[in-house]
Amino acid sequence: LELTKTAEDGIVSGISFTVTGPNNYRSVITSSVFGNWKLTGLKPGIYTVTETTPDRYIPQTAKIVTVTAGRTAAISFHNTLKRGSIQVSKVNHSGNTLSGAEFLLEVSKDNGTTWNPVTAAECSSIGLVNGKLTTGTDGVAKFESLPTIPTMRYRLTETKAPEGFELDKGVYSV
Repeated sequence: LELTKTAEDGIVSGISFTVTGPNNYRSVITSSVFGNWKLTGLKPGIYTVTETTPDRYIPQTAKIVTVTAGRTAAISFHNTLKRGSIQVSKVNHSGNTLSGAEFLLEVSKDNGTTWNPVTAAECSSIGLVNGKLTTGTDGVAKFESLPTIPTMRYRLTETKAPEGFELDKGVYSV
């Protein structure tokens, strides 16, 4: 039985899998640095492979594979990162929404040492330019489909205030 492991963020080594099968067979395997492993000498039958999915990924369902004598069965798992959204609402002191406020969302992939604007690869929001979104008539800018990796941090800064209003000089960690 050969397993191939892939992941959206490229981290494929050290992932645990439990293989169960005929006659109470049970084995726990850890993926190699290349994201694969091979079990040999299995008896023919139906096996279940269950991944212990790391928290940063959407959980995987167990997979069933049939092992046939003299053949190599293959199975693959692909992990997709969990994602979230950051929404900012711009309002005046009376609570009325303000359009035209521009916000920069930056991401740090090293717990806050280095910061870069989010890219289209990290954020699916329409209108994103150099990590910036502008509030619409509803006063909202929403950064969507952001990876939620534990070592990632986000910070939000207003870079342009609506006409007639002052720039919010705060930097907000998310």
